[in-house]
Amino acid sequence: MPDFSLVIDGSEYSGWESMSLRRSMERMAGEFSLTLSLLPNQPYIEGKLVSGNICEVKVNQQTALRGYIDEIEHSYDDKNAAVTVSGRDAVGDLIDCAATVDGPFEYNNQKLESILGKILAPYKIPVKFLAPTGSAFKRIAIQPGENAFDLIERCCRYRKLLPISDGLGGLLIMSPKQAVRSGGVLVYGQNILSGSLNISAKDRHSLYVVKGQSEGSEEVDAENSSTVEGRAADPLVKRYRPKVITGENQGYELSLKDRAEWEASFARARGIRANYKVQGWNCDEQGTLWQICSIVNVNDAPRTLKRDMMIVGVSFSRGDLGTVTDLELALPEAYDLPAEKEPENDDVVGGI
Repeated sequence: MPDFSLVIDGSEYSGWESMSLRRSMERMAGEFSLTLSLLPNQPYIEGKLVSGNICEVKVNQQTALRGYIDEIEHSYDDKNAAVTVSGRDAVGDLIDCAATVDGPFEYNNQKLESILGKILAPYKIPVKFLAPTGSAFKRIAIQPGENAFDLIERCCRYRKLLPISDGLGGLLIMSPKQAVRSGGVLVYGQNILSGSLNISAKDRHSLYVVKGQSEGSEEVDAENSSTVEGRAADPLVKRYRPKVITGENQGYELSLKDRAEWEASFARARGIRANYKVQGWNCDEQGTLWQICSIVNVNDAPRTLKRDMMIVGVSFSRGDLGTVTDLELALPEAYDLPAEKEPENDDVVGGI
């Protein structure tokens, strides 16, 4: 049977009654929860089970998460007792804490590697850049009250990159197009225990019009400058549902026509989400755990879903249903975001 354990200060503790471990491309930090049943007067891991302690969660003897204990909850009555330990990987500190306290509050003519290196240094969180990061930023300023993750995410958007926790205390900067092929497949009637498929047209439109404000020139006078636009249609939306987007052409490194086409494609991709529950925690016979940001082939014939999808969320658990993995899937195109344009004037705050 697959096993899991909690490692604190070099000592490994197993025998937990239930567990869950979740990682997601849409949540910066991985999180875990372990529960142990006890007798009312039975001691637990004395001296080491302390909130704030460094810990590791092992799944099938593989370190699946490295971080800190956030909370310890005790519950009991006259016959039974239980202790639940929960926490996140080390990147969780970037969500909770400030990008800087004493400065610097702006970065001029520095590349993404340099900025992130300085932000992450006090947290002792390593970072790996798996994709090109482009040229140096002219100017990046830290906004009032901005936490470390928000700053990192903002800088990455300017370069069409995703910041993702590796679950082991480090940060990965990558392109969605770098998703690797999973060693497993999902097939109805074989390894899918249960599932759900949501196909939504709520945010889709028949016509996308992106209007831009031209600065005017000899060819475009001031009166007609506001009529510059790009258009794209979604032929699968049959009724009249237009959407007009104004002023955002200055925020993305795309032409107005390309931006309109991206809006149509992005809305289609975001409208399809699937969730599947499979037995066990491994995606192949080699014992490889299911991983986020990987591509898996889905053959869910009754739902006519037969295509590659991206794993955006993975949850390992053991409870009343035994040992299972819940997978959250989306179309890869849903993460093909356009690069946002670096602001011309990023106001300096915090240090003044």
